Amino acid sequence: MEFNQFVNEVKGGIKQFLPIEYEDAQVRIEEVKKLNENYLGITVLKENQVIAPTFNLNQLYKCISQIQRFLWEAF
Repeated sequence: MEFNQFVNEVKGGIKQFLPIEYEDAQVRIEEVKKLNENYLGITVLKENQVIAPTFNLNQLYKCISQIQRFLWEAF
């Protein structure tokens, strides 16, 4: 799976794994620029919520890709 497809699937499916109070939440994908790194992040904000964590999608994609390769080689 390519990175862009991964990002779209995570964005489209994340609410299925969240509690019911997140059904109307806003899911944002944004480029995050930190001092030594840039990455694509996902943030889920409930209504009237001002702050929320941003999760690094580049790092998540890398981890999942490594697991898939390991499983492919193991079986």
